[in-house]
Amino acid sequence: AQQHVITFILSFVLVLVIIIAMRIDRVSAASGSEGIPGTDAPEAGSVQRYGYPVGTVKITSSAIKKAVADIDIAFNSKTLTAKAFKVKGRVNGSKTTFLYVPAKTIASKLKASYKKSGKSVTVTIKKGTYTVTLVFNTGKDIYSMMLEEKGADSSTGRTCSFGKAYKKDGSVYVPVDVFAAMLDNDQVGGTFNVDYENGVLSIKTKKTTDTDDQSPITGGYGTLKTPEITSELNEIFKKATEDYKDDEITPVAYLAKQVVAGINHRVLCRYKKAGSSETYAIVTIYADLQGGASILDIRNTGVETNINDLDGGWSQAESPVIGDELLKPVESSFSGLVGVKYVPIAILADQVVAGRNYCILCEAKGAYLGAETDYAFVYVYQGFDGSVEITDIVRAE
Repeated sequence: AQQHVITFILSFVLVLVIIIAMRIDRVSAASGSEGIPGTDAPEAGSVQRYGYPVGTVKITSSAIKKAVADIDIAFNSKTLTAKAFKVKGRVNGSKTTFLYVPAKTIASKLKASYKKSGKSVTVTIKKGTYTVTLVFNTGKDIYSMMLEEKGADSSTGRTCSFGKAYKKDGSVYVPVDVFAAMLDNDQVGGTFNVDYENGVLSIKTKKTTDTDDQSPITGGYGTLKTPEITSELNEIFKKATEDYKDDEITPVAYLAKQVVAGINHRVLCRYKKAGSSETYAIVTIYADLQGGASILDIRNTGVETNINDLDGGWSQAESPVIGDELLKPVESSFSGLVGVKYVPIAILADQVVAGRNYCILCEAKGAYLGAETDYAFVYVYQGFDGSVEITDIVRAE
């Protein structure tokens, strides 16, 4: 009889342990599914988040329910009647504060259309033939978010997964940085800066124009219409490198310029010191108002050029300008990459194979607010049918 009692107790304990384990799994799953964005790994072709570093994000549903919309919102220095709220969460295990704003209020300030129909909310920003759409589909009080970019050529479209939004007090709240993603786009253009301090969420925006994107900014670097090395820049380059007789420095692509008391020129170069392999370097040259020029900085990227001009080897591209027949498929191939936005700038080198290999310099910017823009060398293969495959990506050191 005693043995039967012991067996019964052991069986009961085992069943109890199984029930508790199942309960823990359900609670964990519920907490993960209501975080922003979801804790599951992003699907291929999607970006997990823009507002915070890519990684596993966890916010418990109880934290959302307890959150109170009590943070003042200042939009371009003007205080709004709507309020934001914050919740504590974790990104890759590290504690983080998440800031939520009412979607309709911010959308109206951005002059974006806001439409609510049944269980769906759509925010749209348009510029010419380009459209960026943010869609919320609700399930109870939890909204899944998708951001979609579409150009006149639908093949340039890009869809990004942004996780969850929430409904509180009759309003749909979203992570404030989602709107940064809507403006952080070459075709739409603009800036979206967020600063949170002393209970005030300060949002500042600025729309850029076509000339803004192609003109130098006093105190800052402006992008250029073309990466081609001009005859004027060549002359400046010769003056600046007169004292570098022992080094081989060859300009390849004109990256940017900055108006100061004179002009700073940023140039991507082939760079070789005696006894070393040839690498790509980012060279900054200062041209003063009296016609003088000097090198301010040489940043060795650590990426070897591999240029040898042999049959079947790598050669410097005849022109750094990327034609549409290569640019469009390259941009399309970037849509499947997660966590970093790549913008092609210039062709640096090519290699004839059964098709052609290219080394393309790109701007690389992490997909989260406050990320700095840097450079990456993207290697692609283009077949005879025009299709493109990314074979390697190397970040500049």
